[in-house]
Amino acid sequence: MSITANAIIATILFGPGILGGAAYARSLRGAKADSDAIRTVLAISAYERALAAAEQDENPGPPDGGEPTPAPEAEPTQQLATVIDFPTRRAA
Repeated sequence: MSITANAIIATILFGPGILGGAAYARSLRGAKADSDAIRTVLAISAYERALAAAEQDENPGPPDGGEPTPAPEAEPTQQLATVIDFPTRRAA
């Protein structure tokens, strides 16, 4: 084979991988900034949820001063059907 044929074959085989690797490396550049923004939003959300939970702990009763809603009772369990023993040997 000639050098030209080898160069064409190498371009066909390795070209897509090199181009894909370059595109992937370029996409990683913006990932850190996106991750920082997401972490900031999650931190703000966690702070707001903690603040709301702390406010609810200060006022555990209902707003009208009545009694709190009772906890739901567990449903009774259903009875299972009786198990019938089947014969292990068949009559010949």
